[in-house]
This record gives sequence, C-alpha cells and structure tokens, in this order.
Amino acid sequence: MSSIEAFFATELVLTHFHSTLKMSLMNEQEAFVPHDTKSVVAWSAPATIAWGLGILTFFIFLQLLATMFYVGHVYGDISQEEFASIAGEIQYNGTLLALSLTLTGLVCTALVVMIIGLKAGTSLNDYLLLKSVPWVEWRRWFGILGIFLAVSTLLSMVTDQDTPIFVSEVYSTADPFWMLLLAIIIAAPLFDEVFFRGFLHRGLAQSLLGHVGAIVITAVLWAAIHTQYDYWDMTVVFLLGLLLGAARTYGGSLYLPLALHAAHNGISVILFHVFG
Repeated sequence: MSSIEAFFATELVLTHFHSTLKMSLMNEQEAFVPHDTKSVVAWSAPATIAWGLGILTFFIFLQLLATMFYVGHVYGDISQEEFASIAGEIQYNGTLLALSLTLTGLVCTALVVMIIGLKAGTSLNDYLLLKSVPWVEWRRWFGILGIFLAVSTLLSMVTDQDTPIFVSEVYSTADPFWMLLLAIIIAAPLFDEVFFRGFLHRGLAQSLLGHVGAIVITAVLWAAIHTQYDYWDMTVVFLLGLLLGAARTYGGSLYLPLALHAAHNGISVILFHVFG
C-alpha cells in the first residue's frame, strides 16, 4: 500500500470512528431528554389532585373493608375491646396484607382507568404513556435498577440497618405465601405505577411543574404513604420513586416503571431470605 493510500485509509477509519463516537454521545444525550413530549388532553393539576385524594380515600376504605372481612372470617363476631387487643397482631398479618393489597390494587387501578375515561378527547394509551419500549431502554433502566439495589443493600449493611419488623412479620405470617408474592409483585406495582407515575404524573407534568416537578412530587407522595417503614426505608422508597419516575419520562413508557417496580419487589423478597 502506498503512503497516499495509507493516508486515505487512515482518514477513512478516523472519520468512521468520529461518526460512531458522535452518534454514541447523541444517544446518551437523548437518554436524558423527556420522551413524553406529545400534548395530551388531561385533567388539570387541581382536578388531578382532587381525583387523587378521592382515589386514596377510596383506597383506605377498601383496606378497612378487607380488614373487617378478614377479622370476621377468622375471629368471628368480636367486641370492640377484643378487636383492640388483636389490632397489633393483624397490623403485621401477611395474609391480611396480601388480601387488602390485591383487592385495593386491582379495584383502584380500574377506578383510575374509569376516571381517565371521563375526560373527553383523551386516549388511555397516551394518558398513561403505554408505549412499546426499545430493547436499549430495557437494558439501560434495568442496569440502573441493579446499581440502585446494590448500593442501597450495601449501605444498609454498612450502616447496620435492621430489617423492618413489619417486613419480617408479614413474611412469616403470610399463608399461603404465594398470595403475598402476587400482591407485592403484581397488584401493588400495578396500582402504584398507574396511579403515581401514570395518572398523577400526567396531570402535574402538564402544569408549570413540568416533568421534573411531577417526578419529585409523586416520589414524595409515594414515600409518604409507606408509613410502616422508618426514615431510612422511606428515604430508599423516595429515591426509588425518583428512579421510577425518571424511567417513565426519559424511557418513554409506563411499562418501564411497572416492570422495574415488580422486579425490585421480587428481588427484595429474595434478598430478605438470603440476608435476613
């Protein structure tokens, strides 16, 4: 090969390398650009908040209904004094939790869908951002989830954080255990993501708050309802909420946080049985 041919060959290789590097950097930049830019007919932020409060109120009502059904089925007709004596026991009962989470999760998810349907001129798929997810996004966000789990688990071990009593009691009292798995891996993530990252995010993001504000606020609200945990675990829940909100917005689909949430809960069950 002559020196001239070698020169042009080198130039060709360098040009190809530069183009590849440029495309790679552009793809990385696009990962941090909201993929939810389409204008969607949605409830206003005040209406979204009002509907949200109504949904959460109904959620609590259903949990109380499930508790009354469970107590009546297991303990029979008991007095208020007797109920007060078993309140602490049923608070951490895994079977009751599985029943209430499954009931409230499925019913309240359907309620959210109905409320979206009341808004004229909108589409459920657009409202909840139910879009197919490119393989590269699955890899990216599950990789981030893996890092999140590794870091949070390591920090818990280093700082000597005890497993919440709530978790230990729930796992040990769930019968059958598969029903609890169904509740925490399917029913709970389904409602949480459709309600927080779907319905609430849509209404808040189309206000002055924008996507970033919606991600933060929904993460705060989601952490706030996990009152069974201490401050450490609520902080972890908040950070996970930020991750799920970012996956929804920058990954471009609600299917991402749905899958990530389910995977997180499933892996957490495994980690509990491995490390205790």
